[in-house]
Amino acid sequence: PRGPGAGGNRELFPSRTSPAFDTVGAAAAMADQVVAGLLQRERCARLIDARSPVGLEEVLQALSEKAFDGTPAQDPLVSVVRHCVLEGLVRLASDARASALVRERAEGSIFRLAGNTRSTVLEARIQRFLTRSQDAAPEMIPADEAPPGSPIGADPLCGCSHHF
Repeated sequence: PRGPGAGGNRELFPSRTSPAFDTVGAAAAMADQVVAGLLQRERCARLIDARSPVGLEEVLQALSEKAFDGTPAQDPLVSVVRHCVLEGLVRLASDARASALVRERAEGSIFRLAGNTRSTVLEARIQRFLTRSQDAAPEMIPADEAPPGSPIGADPLCGCSHHF
């Protein structure tokens, strides 16, 4: 712990165990930062692209396997990581701005975790997500529109098509 009267600054973790260092809070902050980076909606959409050497399914599977690897959840750091991974998946699956394919794959990961978490709290969270009302489901995003302009191969100056 910092000495009495030592002021805080923005580089210190908030603590729920003051004056002692909050190990669990720090682990939660770090796990959330990693999970949020891995499950960022645009990044996940890029991973669905067939040209990507690693697909979104592989990332989601590896993340779930590492977090829910069978280690007993009595360790508070393991429990914190599991909560962060599940909440990250729920956030992604519920993100109305994420593509439908990204949301579908995130929801599939949550579905696969059901019954395998060894935690009644996490199982309850999964069931709340899976049984949410359709009113709570994210709206579908319409497909992107094609850019304005002449069709490919048309010459805008003469109004004719060139065939190559």
